Amino acid sequence: METGACCVRLRVGALEGAVVVGSLSALGAGLASIGIPKNSIVQYETEVKNGRLLLVVHGTADEVERARDLLRQSQAKTTAVYGEPAAVGV
Repeated sequence: METGACCVRLRVGALEGAVVVGSLSALGAGLASIGIPKNSIVQYETEVKNGRLLLVVHGTADEVERARDLLRQSQAKTTAVYGEPAAVGV
């Protein structure tokens, strides 16, 4: 992964007691602000609350595709790419 790529690992422990913004938690509001669809946000919030990890990768189309390939190789439960199709190479 290139140095410019930003990877964030979020754990539910860091989010306990988070302020709720509208109908979204702090995690949900953050995901919404980067364009994640609401139905996916609900799924991700549930998974994180149940102890699973959420990895967010931001980068060029090539960096995002490389990250996705690495996650698939590591047997990640799910992978998803959001954004402009032309921008993410989907």
